[in-house]
Amino acid sequence: MGGPYDILAVGYACIDYIAVVDRLPELDEKLIVDNLLIQGGGPAGTAMVAAARLGLRTGLIAALCRDPLGKQIIDELERERVDVSLAPIHDQGRAAFAFVMIQKGTGLRTLVGRRSYLPLLTPDDVRLGEVRRAKALLIDGNEPEAQLAAARTARKAGVPVIFDAGNEKPGMKELIPFTDILVASRGFGRDVGGSDDPATAAEHFFRSGCLQVAAVTAGADGAYFCSGEGAFHQPAFAIDAADTTGAGDAFHGGYAYAMVHEWPVRKAARFAAAVAAIKCTKIGGRTGLPCLREVEEFLAENT
Repeated sequence: MGGPYDILAVGYACIDYIAVVDRLPELDEKLIVDNLLIQGGGPAGTAMVAAARLGLRTGLIAALCRDPLGKQIIDELERERVDVSLAPIHDQGRAAFAFVMIQKGTGLRTLVGRRSYLPLLTPDDVRLGEVRRAKALLIDGNEPEAQLAAARTARKAGVPVIFDAGNEKPGMKELIPFTDILVASRGFGRDVGGSDDPATAAEHFFRSGCLQVAAVTAGADGAYFCSGEGAFHQPAFAIDAADTTGAGDAFHGGYAYAMVHEWPVRKAARFAAAVAAIKCTKIGGRTGLPCLREVEEFLAENT
C-alpha cells in the first residue's frame, strides 16, 4: 500500500484471547468456558482497524515479529487494510498477547497480558517523511522514544497529533507538548492531570497551553472535553454492552476519522462515542467495529 496516509500510527499491537464467563474465578478454582475468540488487539493497532473500517487510508508502525502470534497480528492487520509495510518485522522474538475474561451480562472485563519480547522502536524505525505526508498521526504512549520523534516531526510539519494516553508509563508526559488532541484515560487524568474527576483533569491538561483539545474518558460515564469551544460532557450512548474490550481504541479511531475531516469538537466527540458504543455490542475488541454507514445510521437513530 504505502503512504501518503490519512492517519499513520506509531504504537502497539498484540493478540487477544477472549472468553465470556458468568463470573470471575476465585483463587485455585477452575472455570470451563464454551467460547474462545482470538483476534488482534493493542491500542494503536485496533484504532487503525477502526479508522480503516470507516474508510481512512491507515498505516501502523509497531514492533512486530514472525513467530506464530506475530504472523496472526500481521495477517489480520493486512486483511483489515492497515498497511504495516513501514513496521520493523523481527525474525526473532515473541509477540505480545492478552487473556481477557468478560463477565456475561455486564460487558466488564479482566485482562492479563504478556508484553512482547522485541526491541522497543527507535526514531530510526520511524519513516519521518511519511509522518510529514500524513494527514494525522496517532500515538499511544507505548513506544515513547519513537513516538516523540514522530510527534516532533508532525508538529513542525503541521500534521495534527492525537495521543491515546492510557495508564501512565515512563516518557508519556514528554509527549504532551507535541500533542494536539489528548484523549486520556481516567487513570492518566488522575496520575498526570492531578484529579480523579475527569472534567477537572481535562481542564488541567487544556490549560497547559499546547493542546487544541483535551479529553478524559470515563467508561460508561462518557468523556469530558475541554477546548477553545469550551468544556462539555459527551455522554456514552445507552446500549446493551456485550464487551467493553477495545472501547477506548474504537473511540480513538473514530475521533481520528473526525480529526482528518476537520470536524468541530462536539461533532467529533459524538461520532467517536458512537463508534465506541457500536463496538461494545459485540464480543471482541474488533468484532463490532463499524463501517461509516453503520455509524451514520446509529447517530440518526440516537438523536
